[in-house]
Amino acid sequence: MTKFLRKSAILLLGCLFVICMMNTTLYAAKSATKETNSVPAPEPSAKEDNAILPKVAEPEKTPQGNEEKKDAVDVKPNEKATLAAVPTPPTSLKSSIQSDSTINVEWTASQDASLVASYEIYVNGSLAGSVAGSQSYYTISGLSTGTTYKIQVKVKSKEGTYSELSQSIDVSTLSGKKVYEVESLTVSKSSGDSLTKVSEKESSGGTHAFYQSNEAGDYIEFPFQVTETSNYDIELRLKQFTNRGIAQIYVDNIAVGQPLDFYNLTAKYTTTLVGSANLDSTQNHTIKVVLTGKNAASSSFIVALDAIYLTKKVSSSATTAPSSLKSAVQSDTSINLEWTASVDTKGIDSYEIYEHEQLVGKVAGTQTFTTLLSLTPGTAYSYRVKAKNKDGIYSDWSNTLQVSTLTGKNVIELEQLSGAKTSGKTLTKVNEKESSGGYHVFYESNAVGDYIEFPFQVSKPGSYQLDLRVKQFTNRGITQVYVDGNAVGQPMDLYGSSAKYVEVSVGNIALDNRTTHTLKFEVKGKNASSTSYILALDAVYFTASTNTDPYEPNNTIASAAAIDVSKLITSNISDVLDQDYFKIVASESDSYFLTLQSPVDKNYKVEILNAAGQKLNVQQTVNKQDVDVSFFAAKNETVYIRIYTDSGTFGPESYLLRITPSPLKTYTYDDANHLTKLEYEQGLYQYVIQYEYDRNGNLLARRVIKTPKSS
Repeated sequence: MTKFLRKSAILLLGCLFVICMMNTTLYAAKSATKETNSVPAPEPSAKEDNAILPKVAEPEKTPQGNEEKKDAVDVKPNEKATLAAVPTPPTSLKSSIQSDSTINVEWTASQDASLVASYEIYVNGSLAGSVAGSQSYYTISGLSTGTTYKIQVKVKSKEGTYSELSQSIDVSTLSGKKVYEVESLTVSKSSGDSLTKVSEKESSGGTHAFYQSNEAGDYIEFPFQVTETSNYDIELRLKQFTNRGIAQIYVDNIAVGQPLDFYNLTAKYTTTLVGSANLDSTQNHTIKVVLTGKNAASSSFIVALDAIYLTKKVSSSATTAPSSLKSAVQSDTSINLEWTASVDTKGIDSYEIYEHEQLVGKVAGTQTFTTLLSLTPGTAYSYRVKAKNKDGIYSDWSNTLQVSTLTGKNVIELEQLSGAKTSGKTLTKVNEKESSGGYHVFYESNAVGDYIEFPFQVSKPGSYQLDLRVKQFTNRGITQVYVDGNAVGQPMDLYGSSAKYVEVSVGNIALDNRTTHTLKFEVKGKNASSTSYILALDAVYFTASTNTDPYEPNNTIASAAAIDVSKLITSNISDVLDQDYFKIVASESDSYFLTLQSPVDKNYKVEILNAAGQKLNVQQTVNKQDVDVSFFAAKNETVYIRIYTDSGTFGPESYLLRITPSPLKTYTYDDANHLTKLEYEQGLYQYVIQYEYDRNGNLLARRVIKTPKSS
């Protein structure tokens, strides 16, 4: 019994101890709750009373054994916690325009507009940019061509909280098109009107160029380059409206397509195919917009330019490049080109000829030659040729040819002369690649005496070497050339055993100052092997005689060339306006003698003038004879000599002139004291005069021997 009571007492004391400990724990918890919230803790349920309390862990120790300090939250009694508002995300995310490196996105604004500070745009999960909360579009730039991107947008609130990400869209950049944002191009030239950049969500790249042109003729030009040489389709993205003009697009100063009307009743972006152009990666190119007018309903001439798209054309067949480009004949203002044809299974549409990257000619795909006209004499040119196939695709370039026009030659293309007179036979023009200027004259003469005569003009009178380019063949005749009615050179045989172009030297001619000259070809016969008398005449070359006169310029008395007495002078009258002045200073008061020897077929005049320009003597060579002139000059007096023509005769042939003082004469007598010989020098000649007498001393004969002096 005693043992039982002892055990019961121990058990009772243990229970009391546990109850005391529980009350202590609950009190501490209630005190903490009251201190923190000032709200009475609810009474525990019977179930909670019977629950076994978890063991409270001790504070975590630091490595140094100190307890880690926790930041206390300072909450005032009776103050409730307030959470920041979270905005709703944007909706209806979409992209209406892309380029090869940009994507435009737009969205419907968050419903919590008052909370929005900004929008953040994410590309493939990474932040790509942000815009103000008042803007609901953005242009993503710096992207890769032909690549798909995942795009999302979310809102950042004014309190710094973020919405959820919007629904994503997958958008791809353009592939196969090179896009030039017009507003990003540097203006190289313009008519000077105001140019601004306008930011709009529909603009490619986010911005377009707004050029306030206000009349026809206004223009704006931009430079650009391509990375690959090819033929490209050119498209233009523009913005239409009621104040827009009509414009022609030029690429490298060549019009492409038809003029574009930018007018529309409402503001609208549109993309239109302008045309195509051949572009070289090694060259700088330009695109130019020129105002040609405006729609009748438009209020102005403005153009809004957004983007230019270049798309390389691809052909279903390969076109080989033209080859072996060469030039067999040139004139002073033309160059003939020929080449080996390109090959394409679909056929060649045309060939285009470029000079320093400028298109200068175009021929059908069946023709492999052309003649370039209106060039500058004595100038070097660089040419290349491209073929275009039936799909509009271009070949690579041909070889580059460096060639120059002739210098010093005035070339007359006979087929270009009008007003020809003939003996009545058929006259036609024949187009051949070897013909100078691309054509030659084909005159079907068939008898001796047939002729063809051309009127022609030269830029100035003078002496010329005349050369002729003809086509020989087995049916050609023999012809004599006449200039202004005078035969030049010998008859020319145009016969040849095969068709061949040749250049023949005809002779020297002098062209006076008449307005129009004549060039006549008269048939004189034919080669024994020839079958007919036909003339195939291509071009005439006039080469001005080179004036090497050491006394020029001496066309006025003020520019008279000083010469020494007794010196032989060689000069010429080069054209109808040419005149030569010389002057001497008399070393002694004396009579002086001058001899002028004109060229064989010329008659020139000589004048002697004093220092005041007054004529002292005038003589003219007659019938191709020399002329002698004498005059007196006082010591140290200046005397002028003028040589000229007033008969229209001149040329490169030289005249001779010498002035000598009174001659020192040598006399020879016979035993009877008769003068038998007189010798002296005067002007151009050494004179020997011989006298003969009979036995009675009477003069029988007087013989003059005149010998030219060599120097």
